[in-house]
Amino acid sequence: MVAFRIETHIANLRQIKKPSTEQRILILLYDKTDRTPKEDRDLKALIRSEKAQEAVKEAKAKASEAKARSSKIAKRERDAKDKERTHNLIQSAGLLILAGLVDSKTGNPTWDKGELLGALASMAKAEINDTKRQEWKEKGDALLAGEK
Repeated sequence: MVAFRIETHIANLRQIKKPSTEQRILILLYDKTDRTPKEDRDLKALIRSEKAQEAVKEAKAKASEAKARSSKIAKRERDAKDKERTHNLIQSAGLLILAGLVDSKTGNPTWDKGELLGALASMAKAEINDTKRQEWKEKGDALLAGEK
């Protein structure tokens, strides 16, 4: 927290084009050398008010900075998740290329899109035994290793 110095604050208030009524009174009372006890109390109350308002401004600035930092963190997290998802989608497309279902140069399916989607949808819903899955896995692992 920045220390509140009334002398500095008064100098800053003098630079304001349109100070508030309270700020004008504060300046007048601060400049007055023969203040009454009531004027001294009023001056102290106005100084407390200005200090409180400065503290609020400082707290708002800190809150704004903290919010900006947290927004950056959240954006980095979203970007990282998006990047990972994109990477996974590209890897999935690579599997279709390795299987010969997508042309690696054009990115177009080698089968009719409807046929390919129908075949993949049927495979996703098919009840496949563990032996067949293991056979597919071995063949897939070989393709991934570049053995063919």
